[in-house]
Amino acid sequence: AFYMEILPDIIAETISAGKSANQRSDLVNFIQDSFPFLLTKRYFGYADEKGRAKCLATWASTGAKAFRLTASQQTELDFFLSDFGLKEHDWYVVIHVREASDGSIRNADINTYYEAIDVVVSNGGWVFRIGDTAMTPLRQSMLRVVDLPFSNIPKPKYIDLYLLATARFVISTCSGPNEFPFYFNVPRLMTNRPFISQVFGTPNDICIPVSYFCTNKNGIVSLNEQLTSIDYQNEPRLNALTNITPIKNSSKQIKQAAIEMIALAKHNSLRANFPLPMTNSLNTKYKGNLWFMGSFSKLFLEDNPTYLD
Repeated sequence: AFYMEILPDIIAETISAGKSANQRSDLVNFIQDSFPFLLTKRYFGYADEKGRAKCLATWASTGAKAFRLTASQQTELDFFLSDFGLKEHDWYVVIHVREASDGSIRNADINTYYEAIDVVVSNGGWVFRIGDTAMTPLRQSMLRVVDLPFSNIPKPKYIDLYLLATARFVISTCSGPNEFPFYFNVPRLMTNRPFISQVFGTPNDICIPVSYFCTNKNGIVSLNEQLTSIDYQNEPRLNALTNITPIKNSSKQIKQAAIEMIALAKHNSLRANFPLPMTNSLNTKYKGNLWFMGSFSKLFLEDNPTYLD
């Protein structure tokens, strides 16, 4: 709920396309006044993925937003992070895995993320898991891993947002926290992603989609079919397909994608501006249907060789 209060994009569905710009401005001003550590008031509004993609050029010229804290907030934050042993120049990754009890395809199994967590830690990073206490607790006594929902240390109310805005990268699923890092130019490893036609990402991002096994074809549904069929664009229609079985990401796929993301984030300075999309990107190949400008994980494509047919 906190993300829905602070980030206009996440609550976009509550703002009808017919509302006036003044009404949108009122909402954004309310959010800005309530949460002054968001530096800019400008809201790049859009009603669909196509509109979002069109905003990229304008966004690139402005640079990423910054996270501004008051002196007292910064002191509170420094004490909080130091209690875990985090030092000034340490880097960290944030992970959020949706585990709701609604049976949604957007959920994922936290147990398939431990190998990726180990990869981050073995490369010298920290991992902060965010969420709530309804989630499955992480294993105990993991080196440089902080399970924030179950921490006994009093948390600043903005800690999740601060970490999402300042992480080296974020490992996410299809849920609200996935959207926030975009506004701060933080790369995302987007895992277990259904509804690929609705995914937006920059060249900084890596995606591992959910794949779909079709019994009629005895094979995986191709990306092109997913992009051109309405059946793969919302959950009720997808659930109605009796011949389709969703296949979630494996531990190995998530681990290998984390290795790719570590290399990508380490060798790029991406906080100031977005790089331009490559001319041979997937976004170009599937122009008009795909708004994701990043890349799919290499191992996922190896495991699904017909996905891009």
